[in-house]
Amino acid sequence: MPLIRPSRDEDIPAITALYGHHVLHSTGTFETEPPGVADMTARRADVLSKGLPYLVAEDGGKIAGFAYGNWFKPRPAYRFSVEDSIYLAPDQHRKGLGRALLAELLARLEAVGIRKTMAVIGDSAKPARWACTARWASPRSAPSPPADGSSAPGATSSSWKRPWAQAARCHPKMRPPHNRRMQATASNATKAPKAAKNKTLAAWLAFIGGQLGVHRLYLFGLGDVWAWMHPIAAALGWWGVERVRLYGQDDHLAWVLIPLLGFTLAGTALTAIYYGLMSTDKWNALHNTGTPGTQAGNTNWLTIGAVVFALLFGTISLMSSIVFSFQRYFEYQVEEARKISQ
Repeated sequence: MPLIRPSRDEDIPAITALYGHHVLHSTGTFETEPPGVADMTARRADVLSKGLPYLVAEDGGKIAGFAYGNWFKPRPAYRFSVEDSIYLAPDQHRKGLGRALLAELLARLEAVGIRKTMAVIGDSAKPARWACTARWASPRSAPSPPADGSSAPGATSSSWKRPWAQAARCHPKMRPPHNRRMQATASNATKAPKAAKNKTLAAWLAFIGGQLGVHRLYLFGLGDVWAWMHPIAAALGWWGVERVRLYGQDDHLAWVLIPLLGFTLAGTALTAIYYGLMSTDKWNALHNTGTPGTQAGNTNWLTIGAVVFALLFGTISLMSSIVFSFQRYFEYQVEEARKISQ
């Protein structure tokens, strides 16, 4: 099965070519003139600006299909109801890719608060197009195609592209938003979209201000508990350094507190490395769900710089903490053995 992921800017030419094939050779769309790259770029930008998913299926580096959802009608009152669109490459039919794309699309639509998805089925006489949608359809609202190949009962013929092709509308229902989490997500969809979280900035914040939890405050907000645990651990470590200055290296409490500081610094450096090496798709899926195609998840030279510095600093902090701990431990054992011998 091809990889299903959020679309990227570099996918637009392939998407345009694939869609153009459907315009000329199928009733999957009722456009009659294939749009250009600029037009498809603008259409994708419109979908993403509404916080809706625009997915592609990638097979061996080539685009095998794409899918997206857009408001059923352009007015904001329709922001919880979308119309889905799925297009496959000519050699990808009857392989289960259409169902896989639709399943992923519905999951992502539900995650951003969409309550109902509607499908416009072109050429209603083809059973495969109904079968793809019927799995998620409400039996009461989604008609099924008859065996004789005529227009589906209850469907409304809305347009003609060729004498033999009809467009019929069906209304499959998504999983109902009966739980509190779904209702909260739906209410959040009315709010202004959050600013995209930049991967490079998060990596540098973890490297420079990780001991204060700045990177987690940036990503998860002031309510993140783990963010506030970082400065506590760091403060205890610096207290250990101060105890060594006041009482000398024989202070047993400092032997525990100083490594705590070192491991905290090493851990945040590792976090910076993890952020920097994360793929664009995974970063956007985790932190930019409202705008999956944003450039904020891209890797650049600044990102690589954060990874390199974090690797050097983290290694030094980790090794220093281990050496300090073992040195204090063996010194303590030698001192105890000396007392016994005396």
